[in-house]
Amino acid sequence: MKAFPLPEDRTNFVNRCLIASDTALSRAWALKRLADRYSAADQRRLRPESAEKLREMLRTHLEELGQANADVDPLLTFLPGSQDKSLPAPADLQSGVISLFNQVQEQDSLVTKIVAGTPPSGGDLPASAEELSLSHRAIKELADSLRGFLQTR
Repeated sequence: MKAFPLPEDRTNFVNRCLIASDTALSRAWALKRLADRYSAADQRRLRPESAEKLREMLRTHLEELGQANADVDPLLTFLPGSQDKSLPAPADLQSGVISLFNQVQEQDSLVTKIVAGTPPSGGDLPASAEELSLSHRAIKELADSLRGFLQTR
């Protein structure tokens, strides 16, 4: 393959993609745990300094997730294009975090299948590439929406 003249170049690329995807999943998991622990009612009962610490933790995890998601971008350059579909914005922080977590899980599964060489969805690479592209874009959109929730408080 022209993009990877040396075998170690491909190995390094695959490793970077897998690490980025795994990092995004770890951050999404942390966000989900915080959202599960602190419902909207729980957040309202927090002291102002505790509420600000919680928002800061959420913002930090969102930023790290966003960076890890951006680190998956190079993989998308090797895959066929996808349709441009927008997702509805989440109604609240908790539902947004759950949607984000589900999308990151989906992306992680697809990245692993595509770059590790296992046949994605019965060997249908174009369909898997499309699913990856949609999940990747959804992650960006959801993270942006969640940042908005955290800024409005």
